[in-house]
Amino acid sequence: MKNSLSKNLLLCFSVAFALTFTGCGALAQFMYVVKGHDIPAEFSEFENSRVAVVASTDSSSFGPDPLSDKIEKYISVKLAGNVDDIEIVSDREIKNWIDINGWDETQLQDLGQGVNADYVLSVTVDDYSIREGATIYKGRSEVTVNVVETATGKTTLTSGPDFMEYPENGRPAIQTDDRKFEAFYLAWLTERIARKFYKHDANIDVADDAAFGG
Repeated sequence: MKNSLSKNLLLCFSVAFALTFTGCGALAQFMYVVKGHDIPAEFSEFENSRVAVVASTDSSSFGPDPLSDKIEKYISVKLAGNVDDIEIVSDREIKNWIDINGWDETQLQDLGQGVNADYVLSVTVDDYSIREGATIYKGRSEVTVNVVETATGKTTLTSGPDFMEYPENGRPAIQTDDRKFEAFYLAWLTERIARKFYKHDANIDVADDAAFGG
Protein backbone atom coordinates (compact mmCIF):
# COMPACT_ATOMS: atom_id res chain seq x y z
CA MET A 1 0.00 0.00 0.00
CA LYS A 2 2.77 2.39 1.01
CA ASN A 3 4.86 1.53 -2.06
CA SER A 4 1.84 2.02 -4.35
CA LEU A 5 1.12 5.43 -2.85
CA SER A 6 4.75 6.48 -3.26
CA LYS A 7 4.73 5.45 -6.92
CA ASN A 8 1.54 7.41 -7.60
CA LEU A 9 2.93 10.51 -5.90
CA LEU A 10 6.14 10.23 -7.93
CA LEU A 11 4.15 9.93 -11.18
CA CYS A 12 2.04 13.00 -10.36
CA PHE A 13 5.15 15.01 -9.47
CA SER A 14 6.85 14.01 -12.73
CA VAL A 15 3.87 15.06 -14.84
CA ALA A 16 3.65 18.39 -13.01
CA PHE A 17 7.37 18.95 -13.53
CA ALA A 18 7.10 18.26 -17.27
CA LEU A 19 4.22 20.70 -17.65
CA THR A 20 5.76 23.44 -15.52
CA PHE A 21 9.25 23.49 -16.90
CA THR A 22 9.18 22.04 -20.39
CA GLY A 23 5.69 22.35 -21.85
CA CYS A 24 3.43 20.02 -23.77
CA GLY A 25 6.09 18.61 -26.09
CA ALA A 26 7.94 17.13 -23.14
CA LEU A 27 4.67 15.82 -21.73
CA ALA A 28 4.05 13.97 -25.00
CA GLN A 29 7.44 12.29 -24.74
CA PHE A 30 6.86 11.53 -21.06
CA MET A 31 3.56 9.79 -21.79
CA TYR A 32 5.34 7.42 -24.15
CA VAL A 33 7.95 6.60 -21.51
CA VAL A 34 5.38 5.84 -18.78
CA LYS A 35 3.88 2.39 -19.37
CA GLY A 36 0.24 2.80 -20.33
CA HIS A 37 -2.68 0.43 -20.35
CA ASP A 38 -3.50 -1.32 -23.62
CA ILE A 39 -7.01 -1.00 -25.03
CA PRO A 40 -8.03 -4.32 -26.63
CA ALA A 41 -9.12 -4.59 -30.24
CA GLU A 42 -12.79 -3.90 -30.83
CA PHE A 43 -12.70 -6.67 -33.45
CA SER A 44 -9.84 -9.20 -33.27
CA GLU A 45 -10.88 -11.71 -35.94
CA PHE A 46 -8.50 -10.25 -38.54
CA GLU A 47 -5.70 -12.27 -36.94
CA ASN A 48 -4.75 -15.26 -39.14
CA SER A 49 -7.15 -14.02 -41.83
CA ARG A 50 -7.04 -12.68 -45.37
CA VAL A 51 -8.65 -9.24 -45.49
CA ALA A 52 -9.72 -6.96 -48.34
CA VAL A 53 -9.75 -3.22 -47.55
CA VAL A 54 -12.00 -0.96 -49.63
CA ALA A 55 -12.78 2.71 -49.15
CA SER A 56 -15.22 5.11 -50.77
CA THR A 57 -15.76 8.86 -50.54
CA ASP A 58 -18.21 11.39 -51.93
CA SER A 59 -16.16 11.39 -55.15
CA SER A 60 -15.99 7.63 -55.72
CA SER A 61 -19.04 7.43 -57.98
CA PHE A 62 -17.59 10.02 -60.36
CA GLY A 63 -14.53 8.05 -61.49
CA PRO A 64 -11.01 7.44 -60.13
CA ASP A 65 -10.77 8.59 -56.52
CA PRO A 66 -7.23 9.28 -55.25
CA LEU A 67 -8.51 9.95 -51.72
CA SER A 68 -10.03 6.46 -51.47
CA ASP A 69 -6.78 4.97 -52.71
CA LYS A 70 -4.82 6.81 -50.01
CA ILE A 71 -7.22 5.73 -47.26
CA GLU A 72 -7.03 2.09 -48.37
CA LYS A 73 -3.23 2.21 -48.49
CA TYR A 74 -2.83 3.89 -45.08
CA ILE A 75 -5.20 1.44 -43.37
CA SER A 76 -3.66 -1.59 -45.06
CA VAL A 77 -0.17 -0.62 -43.91
CA LYS A 78 -1.33 -0.08 -40.32
CA LEU A 79 -3.18 -3.41 -40.22
CA ALA A 80 -0.24 -5.29 -41.72
CA GLY A 81 2.08 -3.80 -39.11
CA ASN A 82 -0.11 -4.41 -36.06
CA VAL A 83 -2.34 -7.46 -36.58
CA ASP A 84 -0.71 -10.87 -36.12
CA ASP A 85 -0.59 -13.09 -39.21
CA ILE A 86 -2.96 -10.95 -41.27
CA GLU A 87 -2.80 -11.14 -45.06
CA ILE A 88 -3.95 -8.03 -46.91
CA VAL A 89 -5.47 -8.53 -50.36
CA SER A 90 -3.45 -6.46 -52.81
CA ASP A 91 -4.91 -3.31 -54.30
CA ARG A 92 -4.32 -4.76 -57.77
CA GLU A 93 -6.42 -7.85 -57.04
CA ILE A 94 -9.30 -5.74 -55.75
CA LYS A 95 -9.23 -3.30 -58.66
CA ASN A 96 -9.01 -6.12 -61.22
CA TRP A 97 -12.09 -7.77 -59.73
CA ILE A 98 -14.02 -4.47 -59.67
CA ASP A 99 -13.04 -3.68 -63.28
CA ILE A 100 -14.48 -7.00 -64.40
CA ASN A 101 -17.53 -7.27 -62.15
CA GLY A 102 -18.39 -3.73 -61.13
CA TRP A 103 -19.02 -3.02 -57.49
CA ASP A 104 -20.95 -0.99 -54.96
CA GLU A 105 -21.25 -1.12 -51.18
CA THR A 106 -24.00 -3.76 -51.33
CA GLN A 107 -21.61 -6.30 -52.92
CA LEU A 108 -19.07 -6.75 -50.13
CA GLN A 109 -19.62 -10.50 -49.89
CA ASP A 110 -19.27 -10.88 -53.67
CA LEU A 111 -16.03 -8.92 -53.59
CA GLY A 112 -14.71 -11.01 -50.71
CA GLN A 113 -15.49 -14.23 -52.56
CA GLY A 114 -13.95 -12.91 -55.76
CA VAL A 115 -10.59 -12.12 -54.13
CA ASN A 116 -10.65 -15.10 -51.75
CA ALA A 117 -10.80 -12.93 -48.62
CA ASP A 118 -12.07 -14.08 -45.23
CA TYR A 119 -13.31 -10.56 -44.43
CA VAL A 120 -13.98 -7.32 -46.28
CA LEU A 121 -13.34 -4.07 -44.41
CA SER A 122 -15.39 -1.26 -45.94
CA VAL A 123 -14.66 2.36 -44.97
CA THR A 124 -16.95 5.17 -46.16
CA VAL A 125 -15.74 8.75 -45.76
CA ASP A 126 -18.30 11.53 -46.31
CA ASP A 127 -18.16 15.32 -46.06
CA TYR A 128 -14.37 15.32 -46.21
CA SER A 129 -12.52 18.63 -45.94
CA ILE A 130 -9.14 19.88 -44.75
CA ARG A 131 -9.72 23.63 -44.55
CA GLU A 132 -11.60 25.95 -42.22
CA GLY A 133 -11.73 29.14 -44.21
CA ALA A 134 -8.75 30.54 -46.08
CA THR A 135 -6.28 30.74 -43.22
CA ILE A 136 -6.77 27.59 -41.11
CA TYR A 137 -6.31 23.91 -41.86
CA LYS A 138 -8.54 21.50 -39.98
CA GLY A 139 -9.44 17.97 -41.06
CA ARG A 140 -13.09 16.95 -40.93
CA SER A 141 -14.95 13.88 -42.15
CA GLU A 142 -17.78 11.54 -41.30
CA VAL A 143 -16.65 7.91 -41.20
CA THR A 144 -18.62 4.66 -41.33
CA VAL A 145 -16.89 1.29 -40.93
CA ASN A 146 -18.36 -2.10 -41.80
CA VAL A 147 -16.81 -5.57 -41.73
CA VAL A 148 -18.43 -8.40 -43.67
CA GLU A 149 -17.53 -12.06 -43.18
CA THR A 150 -17.26 -13.55 -46.66
CA ALA A 151 -18.37 -17.08 -45.80
CA THR A 152 -21.70 -16.02 -44.31
CA GLY A 153 -22.30 -12.53 -45.71
CA LYS A 154 -22.89 -11.40 -42.15
CA THR A 155 -21.90 -7.87 -41.12
CA THR A 156 -19.77 -8.63 -38.07
CA LEU A 157 -18.87 -5.04 -37.18
CA THR A 158 -20.62 -1.74 -37.82
CA SER A 159 -19.29 1.57 -36.54
CA GLY A 160 -20.45 5.10 -37.23
CA PRO A 161 -21.09 7.38 -38.83
CA ASP A 162 -18.58 9.13 -36.57
CA PHE A 163 -17.54 12.77 -36.94
CA MET A 164 -13.73 12.89 -37.06
CA GLU A 165 -12.15 16.33 -36.60
CA TYR A 166 -8.45 17.10 -36.02
CA PRO A 167 -6.62 19.03 -34.73
CA GLU A 168 -9.07 20.72 -32.39
CA ASN A 169 -7.57 24.19 -32.80
CA GLY A 170 -6.63 23.82 -36.45
CA ARG A 171 -3.29 24.72 -37.97
CA PRO A 172 -2.42 28.10 -39.56
CA ALA A 173 -2.12 27.92 -43.34
CA ILE A 174 1.27 29.65 -43.22
CA GLN A 175 2.70 26.57 -41.43
CA THR A 176 1.82 23.97 -44.06
CA ASP A 177 0.18 23.30 -47.43
CA ASP A 178 -2.62 21.10 -48.79
CA ARG A 179 -0.43 18.08 -49.52
CA LYS A 180 1.36 18.06 -46.18
CA PHE A 181 -1.73 18.71 -44.10
CA GLU A 182 -3.77 16.05 -45.89
CA ALA A 183 -1.03 13.49 -45.20
CA PHE A 184 -1.03 14.58 -41.55
CA TYR A 185 -4.82 14.34 -41.19
CA LEU A 186 -5.13 11.05 -43.06
CA ALA A 187 -2.43 9.49 -40.88
CA TRP A 188 -4.42 10.51 -37.80
CA LEU A 189 -7.77 9.45 -39.28
CA THR A 190 -6.70 6.05 -40.56
CA GLU A 191 -4.90 5.26 -37.30
CA ARG A 192 -8.19 5.64 -35.45
CA ILE A 193 -9.96 3.44 -37.96
CA ALA A 194 -7.29 0.74 -38.09
CA ARG A 195 -6.80 0.42 -34.34
CA LYS A 196 -10.32 -0.94 -33.98
CA PHE A 197 -8.62 -4.16 -35.08
CA TYR A 198 -5.58 -4.28 -32.77
CA LYS A 199 -4.74 -3.35 -29.20
CA HIS A 200 -3.19 0.06 -28.61
CA ASP A 201 -1.85 2.24 -25.83
CA ALA A 202 -4.57 4.12 -23.95
CA ASN A 203 -2.27 7.15 -23.65
CA ILE A 204 -1.65 7.61 -27.36
CA ASP A 205 -4.35 10.26 -27.87
CA VAL A 206 -3.04 12.38 -24.98
CA ALA A 207 0.49 12.16 -26.34
CA ASP A 208 -0.60 13.03 -29.89
CA ASP A 209 -2.66 16.02 -28.77
CA ALA A 210 0.22 17.36 -26.69
CA ALA A 211 2.72 16.90 -29.52
CA PHE A 212 0.57 18.37 -32.30
CA GLY A 213 -1.34 21.03 -30.43
CA GLY A 214 -4.69 19.24 -30.74
